[in-house]
Amino acid sequence: MVEALREVEAQVLSQRSAAKDAQEKVNTASAQIIELALPSDSKTLRDLADGLILAERHRQMEANWLNSREELGSEVAQAGNAVAQALRDAGIVETTDLAAAFQEYELACQSRADQWARAGTR
Repeated sequence: MVEALREVEAQVLSQRSAAKDAQEKVNTASAQIIELALPSDSKTLRDLADGLILAERHRQMEANWLNSREELGSEVAQAGNAVAQALRDAGIVETTDLAAAFQEYELACQSRADQWARAGTR
């Protein structure tokens, strides 16, 4: 009987210690909430946390978009350089304005096609 009483007493002491530790954690958390000027009710805190998570997701999406934009810009520049080189290889010297240079190339092609067509009818 005495041993059973001692076991119960040990359990009670253990539970008191756990309750005291839990209360200290609550007090520490309450002090931090006050120090950080955060709302004390759980719903408002949850809404605030959700807002922070959403803001972080938006920042990540923006970073991903900027990376994609840079990659695509690089691809466009490479393609523009390839078109400019192809136009230079075709004899179009001025390639700073690719649209104008391509029009010049098309006109030159059309002119040669017309010449060949006239030559073929002779």
